[in-house]
Amino acid sequence: MKPEIGPFGFNCGKSWQSHAWVECGDFIVDITADQFGAPPVLVVDRTDNRYNKGNRDGRCQSSCWPAGAPWTTSGRNGKG
Repeated sequence: MKPEIGPFGFNCGKSWQSHAWVECGDFIVDITADQFGAPPVLVVDRTDNRYNKGNRDGRCQSSCWPAGAPWTTSGRNGKG
């Protein structure tokens, strides 16, 4: 049995699983939650306790989401 990764990623109800999702404004948009038994697409509040960033997230943020892109908060002059 694979050990639990720690209190970050997606909590599927049994343990924390390594996972990635998109945050947009005050929402989490998760298009792959079904791999953990959740609905195929989840759009939930950023405070949903099934999600926890931990300290390793954001590693690809600058390459995946260019600063100032129109769909980002910084691309709208900080207005979400």
